[in-house]
Amino acid sequence: MSNEKNEEIGRYFGIKGSTVSDVLKGVEAMAEKDRKLRKETETLKWAVYY
Repeated sequence: MSNEKNEEIGRYFGIKGSTVSDVLKGVEAMAEKDRKLRKETETLKWAVYY
């Protein structure tokens, strides 16, 4: 995700864009090990991007 998007998401939730980035990295790392989480994140990405 672009830094601008992270900043926008951060403003919505009242957090910094860098925090959004850190959370996304953590979820991606967890998804590498968890098949169900990986599928759910792919579904969310599909819904957001398309």
